[in-house]
Amino acid sequence: MMENLKAIIVFLLFWSIVIWCARIIKRKRDKQMMEFSEELPEMELVTDEEERKYICKNMVEMGKLENLFWGLVFLLNWWTIVRAIVEICQEWSNGIAYELLEMSLLIAINGVIAENYKTTIKRKRICESGVVKKKIVHIKSYRDFGYGSTEGVIEGKEGEIGIDLNRDEDLPFKRDGDMAMLVWLENGENSLLPRMKPKDESNKKE
Repeated sequence: MMENLKAIIVFLLFWSIVIWCARIIKRKRDKQMMEFSEELPEMELVTDEEERKYICKNMVEMGKLENLFWGLVFLLNWWTIVRAIVEICQEWSNGIAYELLEMSLLIAINGVIAENYKTTIKRKRICESGVVKKKIVHIKSYRDFGYGSTEGVIEGKEGEIGIDLNRDEDLPFKRDGDMAMLVWLENGENSLLPRMKPKDESNKKE
């Protein structure tokens, strides 16, 4: 009985610390994003509906198979969590530390999935009806971090800055003479997208 109570206390304490740390990290990240936004070059508001759809498609939408996969993982995890709770009630006398450890792992995975979907929904809302800005820029160089993440270096207000490419590779940009569409969302997120053509061709000299 005492071992089970100790396990529950450790479980609750662990998740209290995790939630507290996550909130601090989120506040710090949001602050850094807004501070970084101040370094970006001057941009114009996106009012054209076609441009908004293009930005939304590139920054928000996931494939149907990807959505289906993560949705199934999310539901399967919750089904396993509920089953673990039932097992805890049934096997209280045999100890519940293992079940709580299993629940913690599944809750952590579902928390990441839920946060990703929350971010995606927020992005989609901004792209459809929020404040979105853009500018056609020249990518001076590329930084490949070796794990599917690449930055394009552009000229900012205070000097050169690196911006995430909204692709796993830089080929689409190199094919376009290293030109790109810099996009900023009202929540501080920004990305470099391949330009719309031929619509943005007239902005090449900007």
